[in-house]
Amino acid sequence: MKKQMSAEDYRNDEAFSRSQLFKLSKSPAHFKYALENSEVETPALAFGTAFHAYVLEKDKFDSEYIVAPKLDRRTKEGKALAAQIEASGKIPISEDAFAQIQAMAESVMSNKYAAALLNGGEHEKSYFWTDKLTGLKLKCRPDCRTDLRSTSVIVDLKTTENADTDSFMHSCIKYGYDLQAAMYTKGVSEVEGKQHRFVFIAVEKSPPYACNVLEADDFIIQKGTKDLNDYLYTLKECLETDNWYSYNGRNGDLNVISLPGWLAREYE
Repeated sequence: MKKQMSAEDYRNDEAFSRSQLFKLSKSPAHFKYALENSEVETPALAFGTAFHAYVLEKDKFDSEYIVAPKLDRRTKEGKALAAQIEASGKIPISEDAFAQIQAMAESVMSNKYAAALLNGGEHEKSYFWTDKLTGLKLKCRPDCRTDLRSTSVIVDLKTTENADTDSFMHSCIKYGYDLQAAMYTKGVSEVEGKQHRFVFIAVEKSPPYACNVLEADDFIIQKGTKDLNDYLYTLKECLETDNWYSYNGRNGDLNVISLPGWLAREYE
């Protein structure tokens, strides 16, 4: 099922998202805690949200954000100004942050591949489906889904410190972007009834705000699919047993800590 809904309504839906499932990469205990407690919005997360709104939902950005030239939350005056703007129902953003967002957006849209993918298509639509193997309800909210040259593509916009291809590959593994690519292509393909490719648009957060457009290859999708299935089976088991274990495993086994191999060889 595909829906047009607010980001808040999407977050409140009971279906499981990629970001929730990725908590299982640490442990079921971390997943359960995240599920029961609201995520604290860090400055980096707030900036990313504003940047996404500016690029993908410009009308929303214009209606929800206010650029405050003298906003400095480190000062008493800045905190008071932010509180005043928030009380009016708006989101304050500093002039410097806004200039950074504009420069990053300009870099993205000057990339011919990024511009072709983001111009047109459907932005911020919500997808819901039921996993056939576990019966768990899942959801995803692609930044953009578009048809380009008769090819259906899911597009995800990422801010990053380093958009170099090799560096971003490491980010994919570290932050579970491979899981996202696999889960989104699976879910959207089931709802739409056709296969999709997955493309990242990575843009750096510092000058010159370099942009890199990268398609997830079969190996990225295969690893993400394996992780997705592992997480879903783990979650199903935890829901059935109410055993939300952490690092010592489902049976509470003792872990052994040792030296890394290269150092241990000195003591053999």
